[in-house]
Amino acid sequence: MDHIDPDTKEKMENYVAMSAMFVKILMASFPMLFVPQQCGDDPCTMGEKFGAWNWLFLVNFLTFGTFGGLYYVQAKRESFMITNFDEDDDKAENHLTEQIVKYPDIHSKIVSLNTGIRKCNYACMGMYAVNTVYSSLFILLWRYLDSTTLTVLITNSLLVQGKLMQIHASYTGDDLAMSTVGTRPKVFNVIDKDVPAPDTAAADDVVIEELAVE
Repeated sequence: MDHIDPDTKEKMENYVAMSAMFVKILMASFPMLFVPQQCGDDPCTMGEKFGAWNWLFLVNFLTFGTFGGLYYVQAKRESFMITNFDEDDDKAENHLTEQIVKYPDIHSKIVSLNTGIRKCNYACMGMYAVNTVYSSLFILLWRYLDSTTLTVLITNSLLVQGKLMQIHASYTGDDLAMSTVGTRPKVFNVIDKDVPAPDTAAADDVVIEELAVE
């Protein structure tokens, strides 16, 4: 992969990481299917789980749908940041906030993407909480198999909660472009060197307008 440019390589790595996490989210969204349960005297088969359809399956599907929307926005945001921003250890983490004023189009786009991921993340938090509470109560009260039932419920819940909180941190802090992929949050703090230089006159107009508003 030496011939692949760094941005493309980073995007591919992000897609792989997101795909791995998406499998866990799929399992956490459908506890009615993937959590070990008891049907009668034996463990439930997948067919028995499907056969015992109830309103909780609808909640499972709605939860999965909200995560699908979140992942779509997340993928767009990550791709945009990799294309337009970079990480420079010699610059302050908030350097981008000052530099991006000269790039109004890029600025408005990242603000829009941050707003989108914030709304999607809140929707996922609410839907996932409802799904987890009601599905867990149903399974624990009427289909509890053994300790693996509780273990899987807790493990899936913690994994997804960790991801939701990581995304939450990306739009509640002072950093304008924090990645939501990977265990170590990457903060993009400079404009990518491949981005064309801004029109100086247009950039000055933006600064003047902002000063006028203040």
